[in-house]
Amino acid sequence: MDEKVKIPDYYIAIGASAGGLEAIEQFITNMPENNNFGIIIIQHLSPDYKSMMVEILSKKTKIPVNKSEDGMLVQAGNIYLIPPKKNLTIKDGKLLLNDPTYSGGLNFPIDLFLRSLAEDQGEKSIAVILSGTGSDGVRGVRAIKQHGGLIFVQDESTAKFDGMPKAAISTGLVDFIMPPADMPKQIISLLNYPSNLIKVEYDKIITDQEVLNKIFALIKMNYGVDFSHYKPSTITRRLERRMSINKIDNISEYLNYIYLNPSEAGILFKEFLIGVTSFFRDTEVFQKLEEEIIPDLLNNIIDNEIRIWVAGCSTGEEAYSIAIIFKEVLEKLNISKQIKIFATDIDKKALQFAALGSYPESITADVPINYLSKYFIKQGSQFVISRNIRENIVFAEHNLIKDPPFTNISFISCRNLLIYLKPEAQFKVLNHFRFSLKQNGIMILGTSETIGDMPDLFDTIDPKLKIYRAIGTTKILIDPQTDKPLANNSRKVISSFERLRYHSNEENEKILEKALAELSNGYYDALVVVNHNMDVLYLEGNIDEYFNMPKGKPIIELEKITSKDLSISIINGLKKSLKYNKRVKYRKIITKKNKKITLLIDILPFLGYKKELYCLIVITNVDEQKEITPFENLQMDVPSEFEERLKDLENELQITKENLQATIEELETSNEELQATNEELLASNEELQSTNEELQSTNEELYTVNNELQAKILELSELQNDLDSILTSSNIGILLLDNEMKIRKFSPRIKNIFKVLEMDVGRPITHITHYIENIDPYQLIRSSLNEFHQQEFEIKTNEGNFYLMRIIPFKSELPKNDGVVVTFIEITQYKKLSNSVIIRDHIIKATQKQSRMGGWYYDIVHNTMFWTDEVYVIHGLDRKYFNDDPMTHIERSLLCYGDKADLVMDAFKKCVLEGVPYDLVLPFKKYTGEEIMIKTTGNPVYEGEKIIGVVGTIIDITNTETNK
Repeated sequence: MDEKVKIPDYYIAIGASAGGLEAIEQFITNMPENNNFGIIIIQHLSPDYKSMMVEILSKKTKIPVNKSEDGMLVQAGNIYLIPPKKNLTIKDGKLLLNDPTYSGGLNFPIDLFLRSLAEDQGEKSIAVILSGTGSDGVRGVRAIKQHGGLIFVQDESTAKFDGMPKAAISTGLVDFIMPPADMPKQIISLLNYPSNLIKVEYDKIITDQEVLNKIFALIKMNYGVDFSHYKPSTITRRLERRMSINKIDNISEYLNYIYLNPSEAGILFKEFLIGVTSFFRDTEVFQKLEEEIIPDLLNNIIDNEIRIWVAGCSTGEEAYSIAIIFKEVLEKLNISKQIKIFATDIDKKALQFAALGSYPESITADVPINYLSKYFIKQGSQFVISRNIRENIVFAEHNLIKDPPFTNISFISCRNLLIYLKPEAQFKVLNHFRFSLKQNGIMILGTSETIGDMPDLFDTIDPKLKIYRAIGTTKILIDPQTDKPLANNSRKVISSFERLRYHSNEENEKILEKALAELSNGYYDALVVVNHNMDVLYLEGNIDEYFNMPKGKPIIELEKITSKDLSISIINGLKKSLKYNKRVKYRKIITKKNKKITLLIDILPFLGYKKELYCLIVITNVDEQKEITPFENLQMDVPSEFEERLKDLENELQITKENLQATIEELETSNEELQATNEELLASNEELQSTNEELQSTNEELYTVNNELQAKILELSELQNDLDSILTSSNIGILLLDNEMKIRKFSPRIKNIFKVLEMDVGRPITHITHYIENIDPYQLIRSSLNEFHQQEFEIKTNEGNFYLMRIIPFKSELPKNDGVVVTFIEITQYKKLSNSVIIRDHIIKATQKQSRMGGWYYDIVHNTMFWTDEVYVIHGLDRKYFNDDPMTHIERSLLCYGDKADLVMDAFKKCVLEGVPYDLVLPFKKYTGEEIMIKTTGNPVYEGEKIIGVVGTIIDITNTETNK
């Protein structure tokens, strides 16, 4: 790997939508430039507009900002942005681009990336949810939390749009809620303390069982759940997170912290109960269930009711998914059966959420579109489960380890729960499941779970998808108090009533003793003990003959379980006995439940230990008695008046039923009309909802684009102000034209060149009069545009002012933005000075020629030599054969001095090196052969104390008085 590549210590995924630009800027401006994070920003971007986020954010931070590319490796100290029209995921630390898939018309790029980040980086993942509408990010937050990452959410009060922050906070999984500007400091502080917590503390936490037990006891005392059955790795990971967040590096100190902060126990309880679920999780499993498993199960079930148990249902997605699949299969097979689903969990808040059946719009990524429209109702930004699904599910608090299981179950789903439990707890739960399941019932577990050493109880249908079938002939129920199998009794399957009896407390046992003491005869066919509320406390004997045995949870109301044939006799007699505290007996009661038999019923009231009234109901089968019992001597028959009254009541009931039936038929007719109207309204509502979702998605994208444009407008406004300042304050005439030579902008000075007004912006320059003499500026500008070349001219206005005119064409990304800049720099003073210099130059040249005196200058710094025209004349040389090379001038000149050349050269060197001036009169032979006398001088030129050149003269003095 390249040494320059630095892998991040942690990966920060920032999710934002509408109003998120400002929050993102606050986050990154407070993030230090030198950091060890890979920061990936996921936004809802419009596919129709070019994103300017790279340019905008690059001006807010020194951290490099990159536009994500497929296969790009995430490096520490870099920011990566999602491009428009793409979804982003991460695998092995590399970013992957995919085309968006719109579920239910919506795309959830934040959820998609967070889930991939959780799976790829686990505990190195940090999710940051900022301003935005909708609920994108909720499923991603759950995934990050499940894999041990951290969750930061923007404080709702600081968010322009609080939809996404509220949705994330509602999960109950958020670690920190704060303004975006405070997040970087908190992240750095948290991850730097202590840096080696996980490596150091893991073994300490596991071995310090005493402290762990105290923590478990605290949670059990407050929430009724014993987490000592969970695997140590599961517990320690959660404890480490809370210790790290609270900056505690010792498990004993953390226990003290819980004592001092009772709310921490609730947070830890929530940490232990992280339930990560979704609709139709593991699509392969549900496809197998729908196509093979459930159809086969339904075809072999005789009962009209199908009982299903979803254990560890969390927030209900799994239970509703199972219900939908069963409904679909029943409809396809045209089978009319009722389904009853028991969805259980130990998390009360999760069950409350599940019971509401209201989920964020992000579920559209998991729920197929046909199920979404068929089984859900859109209400605002939520999807609510339809009534025909909800009414089939009972959500109940239930502990798999300590509570008795349900019975007569045909299908059990318990996915990704056993993996967190110790082996002995897994064994107990699986035994309970086998006890619950009917023969050939179906059980599905999580893809990482297994039945272990229980092949005699379960047959494997699909080892990959973990689908099993209940086999064997014996069901084993584990005693929740002793963890040992319960002893067999007269029935192989323990009934609901016997479970009721099994769980009776010590007080009920004392009541039972008193009830049995009331028996005057040891023989009875069935025996029932009830309290003053007619609730069943105890049953014994052949109870199946006289009572309707319920399935599932026991029913303790006697009136609900008594068979129809005995209900009137037992209930009325019981009421009379309780009211008057008297013994009531009936003889020759006929029942036809299974066969015609004669019964004797004896109801005995008695007082309990707390002086409360109880009743003992004794039922005896007279037909099976070989001897006459003391009851038979009582000669108490049911009065005939009672039977006549019963017939009158039945007649009245029949008339009432007929009237009710007529009313029902009328209501059904009205209901059909209302249903037809309702279906039309539902169809219209679905269309409106679909349109509304599309508009909402578009609105979010437009808001993001609008934020970018506002930032760009602000930037352009600043540039505009700067440009206006330049145009106003500069002494340059500037004219900006488009490719059609129309005026875009101009500076005030341009009014000295063209007769232009402010209102002329947008008009062609050819419509404007100018003050330039002798040239056509329009033609010059047009030629520069057409040929795309720069031109420069000196021009004169009719006021006598001179300007340097430059024409500079330019091109942009869009041809319509091409144009030309024309500048006018006033050079009137320069022109006048130039003319003055020219005149002076002529005067000097004339003077030198008249006096036969020439001047020269040697530039030491640039090593150049300059001679005036007269110097060339004195030497008899032509200027055109010379350049600025000083040696050429010096060598040619020295040849004219003959044997005096060394004298001249020495004097010149001393002047150059030491600053010694010289003044010599010497014979001189011109290159024309003429011999003359000259006077040559040299004087040093200083810059400060440094000699930078030599200036000198050479004069022909042949005919002067001096020479004579």
